[in-house]
Amino acid sequence: GEMREKGWGAAPNYAEAQRWYQKAADSGDAAAAESLAELLEEGYGQEPDLKRAAERYRQAADKGLPEAQYRLGLLTEQGRGVSHDDAAAAKLVTAAANQGYADAQEHLGLLYMRGKGVPMDNKQAYFWFTLATKQGLKSAEHQRADVIKKLTPDDVVQQETVAWKWRAKPEAKRNPAIIQ
Repeated sequence: GEMREKGWGAAPNYAEAQRWYQKAADSGDAAAAESLAELLEEGYGQEPDLKRAAERYRQAADKGLPEAQYRLGLLTEQGRGVSHDDAAAAKLVTAAANQGYADAQEHLGLLYMRGKGVPMDNKQAYFWFTLATKQGLKSAEHQRADVIKKLTPDDVVQQETVAWKWRAKPEAKRNPAIIQ
């Protein structure tokens, strides 16, 4: 599917890529399910199908793929293709962030800063923005600079210390219920 999507050896053919991703996803390939979901969400070569995209992201998210967890979390937060549910969205984004997925870490910081699906907590927001910043996300640096104004110097030192000791956790070692 990826060869047809990217146009390796021939012009890109999204319908053909979708067909191959569908075959692999139907046989349980989580990476193919995630790739299929991206095609369905973005509508490459067709109208977007957010309901089917969410179903395929769920397939991949349930197997622990952090980008799928993150993207399904965004769809859930926005009520696109699935029912809107801020708490469920936060759980999905958290699962991806805990695996070290930088975009999810930044987004989780935003959720904590806004109290959306999680309790409002500027210390937690700062922590997650710091982790995303460590991975080079410039937008997270800007968010971090905004939230630091709401913290005491002791809070900043505490969160910096925790963030610098933090290590990503492989999905298999955590409670799978977090992405339910």
